[in-house]
Amino acid sequence: MKLHNTVFAFIKELERDCVILQANGQEVKVALVEDNRQLLFEAIEQGTYIVPFNTVSQEIVLDIRSLQ
Repeated sequence: MKLHNTVFAFIKELERDCVILQANGQEVKVALVEDNRQLLFEAIEQGTYIVPFNTVSQEIVLDIRSLQ
């Protein structure tokens, strides 16, 4: 995964099975899986509404070390 494919996306809506992000001026619906569900719920509880998002794979970046 490359950094130039990654943007910071705003979490607009978080549901049980998906999240709606605002990335590059567009809304993107991403399915939640066990790996990212708990992380996103915890982030929002702490007031974090911005997540790294890969625009090519359409996935939330959970491990920023993969961007190197």
